[in-house]
Amino acid sequence: MARWVGLDAVVTRLRKFVEPELRKYGGVPDQRLRQVVEALVDRCYPSDVRSDRTQYSAATNVMTMLVLSGAQPPTWLCRPSASAVVVETDVRSIPIKPPKMLRRAGIIEARRPETGERLWGDISSLGWYSIDETYWLIGLMYPDGHAIVKWRPRWTGEDLDAQLPALDPTALVDPGDRSTYYDFGLQAASYLLTLGLLAEVPDGPLRIELDKRETRERRRRIIDVFFDDDRGKKKRPDAPPAPLLDGPVAQNRSIRGHLKRVWVGPGRSKPEWRYVHLYRARRWLSPRWLVSAIGTGEIA
Repeated sequence: MARWVGLDAVVTRLRKFVEPELRKYGGVPDQRLRQVVEALVDRCYPSDVRSDRTQYSAATNVMTMLVLSGAQPPTWLCRPSASAVVVETDVRSIPIKPPKMLRRAGIIEARRPETGERLWGDISSLGWYSIDETYWLIGLMYPDGHAIVKWRPRWTGEDLDAQLPALDPTALVDPGDRSTYYDFGLQAASYLLTLGLLAEVPDGPLRIELDKRETRERRRRIIDVFFDDDRGKKKRPDAPPAPLLDGPVAQNRSIRGHLKRVWVGPGRSKPEWRYVHLYRARRWLSPRWLVSAIGTGEIA
């Protein structure tokens, strides 16, 4: 079997083609973005990829991510224990704006997928970029396969809304595959948003460090994400297990902690996020509010 290649390795290989193109435009092209991306895909990928719609869509999305990041998307390398924290953290409110992590293109990746490490399920690499408040989420599975969806979040600031929007009937997905794309979209949006919030909270369970050696060698940001079981625990009392909650049934999972929004500053006008440790429960919960619409990732 051929060696698995994640988005981080793909980006490293493509940078030498993208950087000269960006220098030609003096940065990321605006009006000619699609034209530049298509020209780079034609130059960098073989004809069998360009002639296959599914592979061409994946190549186009990866190239767009690279171009929009200025050929320097940061890579977040998540340990399995850190990914477990992300998956088992409950988010109670919708942010009023995207976390800093989501404000530019990037990649999250399991460091050693060949040893069984995953972000969740069979996803070992997740990339994203945004155009006009719409995100494209690119997931690579191990040992093979990929999924790409469009995500249009609503940054309303309201408390959890369990309403689930219907699948876009015009989505270019075979009916038998729609549930797969939809499940990936929900999980990818939830993972990305939760990690973005956890990266900003004080006394959170994650330790996030810039890998200076990797950054020096690759000339872009490589960020290591660890689980730190001792962070913040002494400042928080034990909480009793919460009972099973009633409500819409979407997913049954164990909750390790939750992100709580508090209002601070003059007139309590500024929102901050806090991580509540030592919270144990099993809830029926729905991350459905994360998504206002999901498509297949095709760039219209």
